[in-house]
Amino acid sequence: MHSQIVVITGTPGTGKTTVSGKLAEMLGDASLVKVNDVVKRKHLFSGYAKDGAMLVRMDALAREISQISRASKSRYLILEGHLLCEMKIRGAMAFVMREHLSVLLSRLKRRGYSARKIKDDIVSEAIDYCGALAERNYRRSAEVMCGRGNATAELMARMAKQKTWKKAHGRRFNLLPELQDIMRLPGWRSP
Repeated sequence: MHSQIVVITGTPGTGKTTVSGKLAEMLGDASLVKVNDVVKRKHLFSGYAKDGAMLVRMDALAREISQISRASKSRYLILEGHLLCEMKIRGAMAFVMREHLSVLLSRLKRRGYSARKIKDDIVSEAIDYCGALAERNYRRSAEVMCGRGNATAELMARMAKQKTWKKAHGRRFNLLPELQDIMRLPGWRSP
């Protein structure tokens, strides 16, 4: 039996980890793989960037994900991580988590991210970086505004259980107007 692969990706801080755990519970026979944990455990990075982010060896990560996929015995294999929008995983459906910029800003500050990393992530979310890549890399993809975790996971569970999807590539969430508001906040200057 081949697992149905469900990718949950999006900018850091959009709720991927929370929603992926709830989705795994709702689907029942599901394995959840957190890609950042795999990268750390298998040492699939070559060092660290100035902001502390791991420099991931994407080719090695793709090979590892392929092995995990082949070995999975669960009905559903849920892969969670922001890097997944940059990969092609054959047969996978992708959910791109989105979040309002003011909420994202608050979350990233609580995590203690550097000002530079926060700005990079806010801009990435505003321009829908992950959504654009997921649209290119996955035949079936959908963007989901995080909102309340249970309702989001329930929607995703219903979609994951569908045998067929129409090609679902609409980017419905325009966050660019919110970027103007964020840029007016004190302390927001180009680094």
